[in-house]
Amino acid sequence: MQIKIADRFKPFSHTPGVNFLLPHSSFNFKIFPCKIIVEDLSGNEKKEIGSIELHFEGPLKDFTVQQDLDKGLIKIWGRSPKGFLRYCILPGQENSFFFEFEKAPEDFIPKTKSESLKKSLSKRPSQLNFKQLETLSLGINKSQDWNAIHRRNDIREIFPIWLRLGQLVSHSQEIDLDQPSLFKSCLDTLDRKDRNDALAAFKKLYLAGFYEGMTPRLADDDFQGFSLPIIVEKSSPLALLYQGYKLIRKLFFEQKGNHISILPLLPSDLVSGRFLNIYCEEKGRCDIEWSKKQVRRMIFHAEETAELKFIFQKDIKQFRLRSEEKDKGKICANNATISVTKGVKYLFDQFK
Repeated sequence: MQIKIADRFKPFSHTPGVNFLLPHSSFNFKIFPCKIIVEDLSGNEKKEIGSIELHFEGPLKDFTVQQDLDKGLIKIWGRSPKGFLRYCILPGQENSFFFEFEKAPEDFIPKTKSESLKKSLSKRPSQLNFKQLETLSLGINKSQDWNAIHRRNDIREIFPIWLRLGQLVSHSQEIDLDQPSLFKSCLDTLDRKDRNDALAAFKKLYLAGFYEGMTPRLADDDFQGFSLPIIVEKSSPLALLYQGYKLIRKLFFEQKGNHISILPLLPSDLVSGRFLNIYCEEKGRCDIEWSKKQVRRMIFHAEETAELKFIFQKDIKQFRLRSEEKDKGKICANNATISVTKGVKYLFDQFK
C-alpha cells in the first residue's frame, strides 16, 4: 500500500554564469568555469559578498553545474587540458557554506581575497534530513536542463522544482499584499477559485521573478514588459520561493481544521500527477495520485486519533476506504466524516 515518485530533483546547466541557490542557505552562486561569485539574498537587495578565483589552464570541456535537491548541494564538474575537475558546494553551519574538492587538475589553485566571504565559509557541512519533504510529480520526465526548461516554460516541469526548493530555503518572510504585484495576481486567482487562470498567472510570475536555475529576483532583468512589479521590493527575493511554494500547494491540497480538501483547484492542464508526504497540520500525512483530472488513490498516515472530513472533487460521489490492503473495506460518501486512529494507514480508492 504505497504511492511512489521515481523522479530525481537534479536540475543542471552547461551555461557559464548560471545562477543556483544553495539549499538551506540564503546564498546564490553565479558559477563560471574559473570564477564563482557569491551573493546573499537575505535582504531586500542582492548583496555580493565576494568571489572565488579558480586558477587552472582552460578551457573546461563539458562544463556542468548541477543543483542536487535530493541531497541539498551544488555539484560542478568538467575536464581541463591538465585533468578532471569536480567539486561540491554544501550548506554549512548557521547559514554558511562549505567547499569540497573531489578531483582537481594538476595546476589547480582556489583563491579568495574577500574577508566577508571567508567569514561565510564553514569548516564542515551541516547534517540535513530530507525524508519529510513534500514531493510533487506532474508526469514529465524530460531532462532537467534549465536552458530547455526555461525555453519551454511548461509549468508541469517548473512546479515540482519550485515546490521542492521552496521547502529548502532558510527564509520565510511574508510578502506585502497591499499593492498590486505578479505574486498577488497568483493569490487572487486562487481566492477566486479560477484554476485555469492561475496557471497563466504563475507562468508570468516565474518568467519575471526567476533566473534560469530558479534563483529568485525582485526585478525583471530580462525587461520582458510586465506591467506589474514581481513583489513589493521591501521583501527578500527568497520569499518568492517559500511563499510561492505555499500558493502552489493550494492547487492540490487545503486544510481548514479537520476539513481536508483534495485537489480543490486542480487546473485542467495538470491531467495526471502524484503529490506525496503532504503535511496535514499534526493530523497526519497523505499521498495523492490522480489521472484524467480525477483522484485515483490516496493514502493517509494518521498521526493523531481524530474525526476528519475528506472533501474530494465535486464529480466524486463515493469511494472505498480500508486500513489493510487485502480487506474489502467499506464504501463512504464524499464529504463523510471519518474516524482515524493514530498510527494507522488508510487507503482511499475506487472513486466514483
